[in-house]
Amino acid sequence: MEKMHLICNAHIDPMWQWEWEEGIGAVLSTFRVAAELCEKNDTFIFNHNEAMIYQWIEEYEPKLFERIKLLVKAGKWHIMGGWYLQPDCNMLNGESFIRQSLYGIEYFKEKFGVRPTTAVNFDSFGHTKGLVQILGKCGYDSYLITRPNNEIFPTEDFAFIWEGFAGSEVIVARAESYNSALGQATKKIQQQMEKFKNSDIGFVLWGVGNHGGGPSRKDLKDISLMIKQDDRICHSTPEQYIRDVSLAKDKIEHIDRSIWPFSVGCYTTQILIKQKHRQLENQLIYAEKMASQVAGQDLSDYPSDKLYEAAKDLMLAQFHDILAGTTIQVVEQQAIELLDHGLEETRRIKAKAFFKLCQGQIQAKEGEIPIMVYNPHPYPVKTIVECEFMLADQNHELSFTQPTVFSGEQKLKSQCEKEDSNIPLDWRKRVAFLADLEPMCINRFDIRLERLKEKPSTSLSLEGQEYVLQNDRLSIKINADTGQIEEMIADGFSCLQEGIKLPVYDDNEDPWGMNVNAFDKYLGEFTLLSAEEAAKFSKIKAKNMCPVRIIEDGEVRTVIETLLGYGDSRACVRYYFDKTSNQIGIKIKTYFMEKNKMLKLKIPTTMKHTKFLGKTAFGINNLETNGHETTAQEYVILTDGSRLLAA
Repeated sequence: MEKMHLICNAHIDPMWQWEWEEGIGAVLSTFRVAAELCEKNDTFIFNHNEAMIYQWIEEYEPKLFERIKLLVKAGKWHIMGGWYLQPDCNMLNGESFIRQSLYGIEYFKEKFGVRPTTAVNFDSFGHTKGLVQILGKCGYDSYLITRPNNEIFPTEDFAFIWEGFAGSEVIVARAESYNSALGQATKKIQQQMEKFKNSDIGFVLWGVGNHGGGPSRKDLKDISLMIKQDDRICHSTPEQYIRDVSLAKDKIEHIDRSIWPFSVGCYTTQILIKQKHRQLENQLIYAEKMASQVAGQDLSDYPSDKLYEAAKDLMLAQFHDILAGTTIQVVEQQAIELLDHGLEETRRIKAKAFFKLCQGQIQAKEGEIPIMVYNPHPYPVKTIVECEFMLADQNHELSFTQPTVFSGEQKLKSQCEKEDSNIPLDWRKRVAFLADLEPMCINRFDIRLERLKEKPSTSLSLEGQEYVLQNDRLSIKINADTGQIEEMIADGFSCLQEGIKLPVYDDNEDPWGMNVNAFDKYLGEFTLLSAEEAAKFSKIKAKNMCPVRIIEDGEVRTVIETLLGYGDSRACVRYYFDKTSNQIGIKIKTYFMEKNKMLKLKIPTTMKHTKFLGKTAFGINNLETNGHETTAQEYVILTDGSRLLAA
């Protein structure tokens, strides 16, 4: 070996087994010690990333922040990575990755005048292939990771070329761990030198973590003696190591796939955080689009500060232990509150922009109610729109007010559905209608009202023991004895091998799922409640209620609800049958009370010789079909080359 790069860092989880206030304390203590050691040692270099951490120092201890700025300028303190923080690298969409990079790069450039070229994510539970092109286009030529380890994701060496979409590639350096035990740094260095003995260049990450700590005085003293005895060893940075590795770039192995799996339990645990995260990801993008359009038309100033606050909520919630769901319960609750704050910020931004864009609309005709719908996409969308509104006055009679939706003078397919309000009065209304929405603008529709003697009833009824729903492209059968969709024929193709089910599998207390690749030990499944159980679960006065019921039926769609149970758990499943397309919707609300068990949705298809694909950051990933757990964003696709089934 010609050179061994020592990269000192202090891995600090801002929230994990502790709350963020304790995380700030760990940051302040660690950085004080690191700054002192940098000032007192001529050759020592301390490395640290994450703009959010530096923002904490800037806010809570500005004098320390100024010391760090001087050390960075002197080359004694290295700004590593350059992102806002170290996020989960499986579940973020492409915009979120860019946001993490953009806000981090801009902050470090403004405050320190530096621009890292090696991205760092030590602790994420895998890394999506979509990240490669994002790194390249954000100005990174390399990526430093630790997970998954070589036993799970084997490669020939500690560094490899990672190939992404559109011909992109970066150098990836992988360490076995990101820290060293207190007072044991030299021991780790010796072990790593032995592992790198057949390589020209080696590196080791050292410094106390996970709760901060970084370099200790004893470790630095021991390392100084080691360097004096062996001139191959030097204090270094990720960029310096990558620079040496690049000299032999043509000899490095190429990897063309996502770097996973690792800790597969992280893909599903603490689901409320994952759901709210995806919601805020989307709502923040919509808010930015609407605010940009309003500002571009000089209707209002662009709300940069408020959008940044919402973005900071989102980015912190994307921290790898928070979004992956490996924190303690109090941190889970803090994360939900954080995401709710971001959602409220975006809600207010969108509301202001919406009403600005609605200015100048023609006054509604007498007796009509206008409905405004904004399409945030740069392309037209055909979709079912749902909205609620108030009648001009309360109707205390036995008659029923029927709404019909028009676009100009064109009558649209629409239906009146049960509103959220439970006041037994014909006053609050809910309508669903099929609309063609023009892009990036307010779409105007008008509701005309008709007074009927009574509420229209559905004509749909059981055919034997099945509800049969069909249109020109799709036919489904829902079994009234099981509550399952047991047949689905789309465009002439029979899709299902058997009924769509909610099976239950064995799980354990480990939120990471560190020692498993799959949760596949079948324990049973949710089955239809009896009429008595359904009534008890629904909290109605009647002693019996049909557990399979038609909830809505009209020109636009049919909604059928089924009530299921397993042990002490219950599930309310609603099937949404679109009368104009080959799509169905399934909404499941669960009351899951089981211990060490996992609930899944099983869609057994008739398709054979298939490829399994899933959306990832700015691309589509090939997913495994060997029964192991896998992860994707927003949709997955099963295709046999001639047809596809998407969910």
